[in-house]
Amino acid sequence: MDSDNLGKARPAGLIEDLTDPATGTRIGYRLVGNWRGPQLVVAGHGALADRVFERILAIPTLPWIRGRLVMVRLDAIGEYAGSLELLHPLGEVDRTLMLPFASSEHFAVDVREGYQSVLRAAAELGMIRGRGVS
Repeated sequence: MDSDNLGKARPAGLIEDLTDPATGTRIGYRLVGNWRGPQLVVAGHGALADRVFERILAIPTLPWIRGRLVMVRLDAIGEYAGSLELLHPLGEVDRTLMLPFASSEHFAVDVREGYQSVLRAAAELGMIRGRGVS
């Protein structure tokens, strides 16, 4: 099993906080599924990323995915925004999904579409079965 940015092995099914090594600020989450599989990285900005990540993390069967799901708030990375060194501990990435910037007038729709995009990408990679994913 790969190690995380703190150098400790993570058990399957665990959701961990990813933090900026310089400030300790949470920049995202990593979920190690119960089975080996692909790694999907989802990146976004601000309140939209927060809401999409919250919805994904609320899925009760999330630990049963195959592979790893990494969700990162790019605006929280700060000075590391252009640095691949921060992302190195993630290992090989099979797909990266960028969430769009949110429209204030269509925020709820943007959250729903971002959430569905993450589920669709996970289903396409075989991480989840995808029943009910539009």
